[in-house]
Amino acid sequence: MTEEDNRNICLKFNISADGIISGRNSSDTDPVERIILTGDTRIYLYDENDRLITSTVPADTPSISGNNDGYYSITVTVSPADIGKLALTPDGHVRFRIAIAANLHGLGSTLPESDAGAPYSDLDPVFEMSPSYCPSSSTGIPMFGSAVFSVRKSSLMVSSPKHPLAAGELTLTRSLCRIEVKEAMTNSYTASDGHSYPHINSVRLLSWNSKGYLRSDIPSSDLTARVLEQTAVEAVPLVETANGLFRTYIPEGNLNGPELILSVTRSPGSAPEEFSYPLSRAATTFGTEFLIRNCIYTFEVTSVVVTADLTAGVRPWIPVESTFDYPEKVVMTQYPVWDISGSDSDFRYVTTGTDIPMLYISTSGRSVSADFAVEAPEGSVWTAQLIPGMGGIGAFEFVTHDTDGNAVGTSAVSSGHTGNPSSISLRAVTEEEARAELMITVRTPGMSIFPLALLPSGATRIGIIRQKK
Repeated sequence: MTEEDNRNICLKFNISADGIISGRNSSDTDPVERIILTGDTRIYLYDENDRLITSTVPADTPSISGNNDGYYSITVTVSPADIGKLALTPDGHVRFRIAIAANLHGLGSTLPESDAGAPYSDLDPVFEMSPSYCPSSSTGIPMFGSAVFSVRKSSLMVSSPKHPLAAGELTLTRSLCRIEVKEAMTNSYTASDGHSYPHINSVRLLSWNSKGYLRSDIPSSDLTARVLEQTAVEAVPLVETANGLFRTYIPEGNLNGPELILSVTRSPGSAPEEFSYPLSRAATTFGTEFLIRNCIYTFEVTSVVVTADLTAGVRPWIPVESTFDYPEKVVMTQYPVWDISGSDSDFRYVTTGTDIPMLYISTSGRSVSADFAVEAPEGSVWTAQLIPGMGGIGAFEFVTHDTDGNAVGTSAVSSGHTGNPSSISLRAVTEEEARAELMITVRTPGMSIFPLALLPSGATRIGIIRQKK
C-alpha cells in the first residue's frame, strides 16, 4: 500500500439555504429558517451515473459564520479509492453529484444511510410533523439539495486538509411551506383601553397535511407539489411571532382541505368569535391547487363583518428555475486581471511562492477591480463569493459602480451572465487584519455548478488578506 493510498482527499464546497447568498438580510427569511445544523447533516457522493459511492458527515464544524446564517464552507474527506471510481473525462476532469440532507432530527426523523451502489432515486426520505413543531435554533427546517460538479482530477488528488479543493456552491431547499396570517384591518379603531379592534386573538389550521418528502426534483416553475397525503387529526396552532402576525410551517399538500380558524374580538368586553377560511378560496390567486415547498403563503385579514375578509398572497423563498438543453462546457477565456499599478502601495497581487494566488489589501474603503471572461452554455450565470477566514466575517465586500466610476452599492456576492466581458470590484471594510478567499463558480441552466480556474495552474481560489501598513 502506498502513502497515497492512506491519504484522504479533501473537497471543500459552500452550502447555503436558498436565497441567502444574494440576500442575507431578506425580511422574508428568519434566522431559524436559514440554519443548517452540521450535527444533523449527511453528505452523499454519487458517480457520473448517479450511483452512490459513499456517504459521510462534515469533516469539521463550519466556522465561517458566528451567527449561523445558513452560509457555510464544508470540507468532506474522501478516500482516493472512492475518487478512483469516478470516470475520467478526456480533458482530465471527474464529474460527480453531491447531495445533502439536513435538519431532520427536530422532526423526530433520522438521516438516511444508503448502501454503496444505490441509485440517487433511492435517496428519498419522508418525515412526519407534529402539531407542536416550530423551527428553532436547535432544530432548523428540514432541507435537501444536490448539484453536479466537475473538477480537475489532478487538482483533487493533491488536496489536503489545509488546502482542500474548492468545488463550488450547493443550495439547499426547505422541505416545508410557511403559512402566515397578518392582521391588516381596514375597519380598525383604537378603543379607550388603548387596544386596536377588531383584534385577532389566535389562529389555528385544520385538516393540514402532516407528512412530507424531504426531497423534490420538481422545478418551482411547474406550480405543483410532491404530496404525501396524511391529514392531521389535530389542529396546528399558528405562533404569534410579532404583534398581529401569526405563522406556522407544514409539509407540501393540497389547497382543498386545510382551513384557517381565526378567533377575533370585535370590541372591548365582547366575547371572541370564530371565523373560518378554507385555503381553497385562494387557488385562483396562487395559480395552483397545491401548497408548494419553500414558498410563503400570506393571508391578510382586512376586515371582520359577518365573515372575515382575507386577502391572499404567495411569494417564493427561491427564484424560479428553468431547464434548457445545452453542451456542458465552461471555460475561463480570460483569467482575472487586477487593475493595480506598479506604484500603488494599497494593493499587491502575488501569484508565485504561495499555494494559491494572494491579493493583499492595505487600505479600507478603496476598491480594486479585476476583469475576466467566461465561456459557458447560454443562460449560465457566474457568481463570485468571498469565503471568510480568520477575522473575515463582514471584513470584505463587493462594490458596484455607475458609468462614471462612482460606488453605488455593495453586496456579499457579485454575479453576472457568462459570454460577455465581466468584472468584479471588492474592498476591505475593516481596519483590522482579516482573511478571506475569493472563488468564482458558474451555474449552468441545467443547474450544474463548476468552479472556475482563476490561474492557468488550475487554482480555484484567490486568498484575500487585509494587512496593516
